Amino acid sequence: MPGGHKGRAEAAGYEIGWLEEPLGPTKGLSAIPTPAMEMKMSVHGETRKIAFAPAGEMLAALCLAAVSLAGNVAKTAGAIGRAIERRSVMAELAGLDDRMLRDIGVTRADLRDATSGPLLDDPTRVLILRATERRTAARLAARAQQH
Repeated sequence: MPGGHKGRAEAAGYEIGWLEEPLGPTKGLSAIPTPAMEMKMSVHGETRKIAFAPAGEMLAALCLAAVSLAGNVAKTAGAIGRAIERRSVMAELAGLDDRMLRDIGVTRADLRDATSGPLLDDPTRVLILRATERRTAARLAARAQQH
């Protein structure tokens, strides 16, 4: 600003500048503001920016918090839904007889171990791991007998 006066906006890091040349016909108005006009305009502009900036920042923060909360609620609801679905699958497996369980490579003890973990953990991972371990052990035993 002319005269070395620094307003609150400039002190806060905003850059306030004025045109050096008129933009066109001004119909009796000066395109270059006088120092008195500049002072009134810049004080009003700074006051407006400063007065509404905290409200805008607070509104933006509230919007971000609401979106984040909605995302967390949706994620939790999805995890609970998947846990219920997995537990129903485990209940169906528990209804099978021992011969059928043996055909798919698991035992009743595997079912108990799988469902003994935390509610949101995937019990089918334990069953897959156990079935894979048994198949691998059976293949290794068959190879050892061949050699």
